[in-house]
Order: sequence, then structure tokens, then C-alpha cells
Amino acid sequence: MIFTLYSDPTAFKGGFNVPSGSVLYTGAMLQILQNSTNPIALPCNGNLNQVINFFDQAVNNLLIQNNLTGLTEGNLTFDPATITINGLHQIEINAISANIAAIEAIQGQIAALNAGTLPITINMQCLAAGAAPCETVPNTFILSSVLNSIITEICAIKSYLGI
Repeated sequence: MIFTLYSDPTAFKGGFNVPSGSVLYTGAMLQILQNSTNPIALPCNGNLNQVINFFDQAVNNLLIQNNLTGLTEGNLTFDPATITINGLHQIEINAISANIAAIEAIQGQIAALNAGTLPITINMQCLAAGAAPCETVPNTFILSSVLNSIITEICAIKSYLGI
């Protein structure tokens, strides 16, 4: 026996009797079926086998889209066979948040870093006498003092040459 699904309410006007193997359905199509990745067009009066196949294909599409068993963990820890999509998204969000926190911490350290106060090891050669007051340990100076020593000597040369 074939069951027919009547979805056209006008088919029952004028005293039409629903056949014994038929089911009357006048409601709207479910959103999950309308928005399916492979929507199937049912005829106005489709049989119940078509409706069941339609639901079966829609559910199978959802299962295929939600199958995470082919994923590899990479640097995230999860079991592809048991994790849900929401669970995986939460792991991703946590990893992104941790990376953001680490980046912000590094940015804070860089912002607080004053390169002019960094120690530099350099042989000042003929400038050693002028840089001696800034020497912390042998041949180690604060970067800003080394640059200031060089600027002082260049300015002295320019002045001597009249440039």
C-alpha cells in the first residue's frame, strides 16, 4: 500500500474525501528541511515514502556535516570521535583567548622596554676616555651613553671643520 501525503488544502474542498491510504498535512515545511544543503523538492501530493526519504536525507546531511572523526588534534587536545562541534569551538575559543593573553603580555613588556637603558658590550676604542664615566663593567655601556658619546664626537668634528 502507498500512503499519499496531501499538502494542498484546496484538494479537499467541495466534498472531497481523503483516500484511506492518505495523510492530510497542511502545515509549513520544516526549516531544517527547507535549509538543507541538498533540498529535495516534494510534489504537492507526495507519498509517505518520499517524505521519509526526504527526512532521512536531511538527517544524514546533518550527520555528515557534524562528523568530526576525520579531524586531527594538532596542538589542541580533543577526541574527534566523541567531541561535539560546540565542544570543539570552545577549545578553539580557549586557545585563541590564551594566545591573545600571551600576545598582550608580550606587547606590555615591549611597551615597557626602554631600549636606551639596555647594556651594550662594545670596544669604544678612541672614544673610551669620553665614555668611561658611563662604563658599567669593562667594555659594557648603556646604549644611550654610547650614542651620546658618538654624537658628541661627530659634533666636535663638524665644529672643527666648520660644517
